[in-house]
Amino acid sequence: MRIVGAIAIALLAACFHAGCGAHAAKTAKRFPAGPGTPQPRADVEAFVHQALVGIGRADRSANDTLASPFTVGPAMWAVLVQVDRRQGRTVVENLGTPSAALVPTGGQPTEWKMRTFLSANDVAALAATITFRDICTAFGDGAPRPANQEERALFYTLTPLEIAGKPLTVVEVQQHRLVAYVENGRLAWMDLLSEYSARPQ
Repeated sequence: MRIVGAIAIALLAACFHAGCGAHAAKTAKRFPAGPGTPQPRADVEAFVHQALVGIGRADRSANDTLASPFTVGPAMWAVLVQVDRRQGRTVVENLGTPSAALVPTGGQPTEWKMRTFLSANDVAALAATITFRDICTAFGDGAPRPANQEERALFYTLTPLEIAGKPLTVVEVQQHRLVAYVENGRLAWMDLLSEYSARPQ
């Protein structure tokens, strides 16, 4: 693994060992639509890998791989903010539009903070940050694969997206699992499924 990727993964691991990630919740699927079965798509998986590598390298065309709007899910948002702060920066937390995921917990839904980047300029600002690029570089060293049934169910619970019949890609590096959803040929949503202790029921 390249040194910048190793550093990013080490920071990510330290962040969650210190308890600064997304809070666990007991989740439940919404109805009537379901998450669907795994959808292998080699072309989508290759695109996700190339996009992560390109963003990490700050390639000129990297911004074209991110959709507008682009959403960073709760766990990944917590990681980006905490890693940025641990490096003495407060750039990431001031970008984008605050948003939240309402997650069923068996009682009242729990609100988890995340971020949406609505315009092309917002997306470009995120893609230019050292922290986002480092995380992308770290996962650019991983191998993409189709999300399994459990991962699809968890992602479905945490987002408003209807993913039945659509591919969902997971990239693993050590014990960390990044999930990427592609819409119209661009990355539309990214999160870190491995940082949730929740499992849908």
